[in-house]
Amino acid sequence: MAFKNLLSFVFLTFVLTSPVSHALNKNPNDRDVQNPGVDSGAAGDVEKLNDLNLSALPKPVKTTKDAYRYTQAISTRLAYLLDTGDDNDTDAVMGIKYLPDSHDLTRWEFGVDVRFDYLGLIHASRRRTLNPTNYLRPFFSYGASMQLGENGAFTDFLELETYLVHGVVGLEDLVSERGSIRVEGEALIGTKNKIFLISAGYSWGF
Repeated sequence: MAFKNLLSFVFLTFVLTSPVSHALNKNPNDRDVQNPGVDSGAAGDVEKLNDLNLSALPKPVKTTKDAYRYTQAISTRLAYLLDTGDDNDTDAVMGIKYLPDSHDLTRWEFGVDVRFDYLGLIHASRRRTLNPTNYLRPFFSYGASMQLGENGAFTDFLELETYLVHGVVGLEDLVSERGSIRVEGEALIGTKNKIFLISAGYSWGF
């Protein structure tokens, strides 16, 4: 009888203590295994955040240091002209200028202007550009000009009145990848007359 009571006590003790022992010995990571969806979803959210962070990186901003990188240009212009040597005659002028390839700050520039009365000018200038790689590029130039005679023929090369000295102050403003709006004021002084021009045009860099 005593032996049966002992077996009953041992069995009852085993039944009562088994759940407690199982709870105490449970691996804390078992919850993660039983609910894999919780952590996998969190991991997916982290990956999405990382992707968003990578895609949201700011794009490099183009600075004024590399806004204009061309070393030569062709410019066309339309100008208003005042000639003090011809009874203060005024006229419209169409012209073209070429800036040869160079990395110097002071460089040559050549141009031709034609008036609607078939007179014209040929220019050779030394041009200095301030901030040559910026969007806004102020410049000034100085040089010599030669007047063209009537019907496009040259006047006498030996006549001093054929030649003038000139000075130019202008500004170029980049409006496209290669193109710039160009405005300038110009004064030409000779032994016989003085010529003043105000012009606007377009410059194409290459």
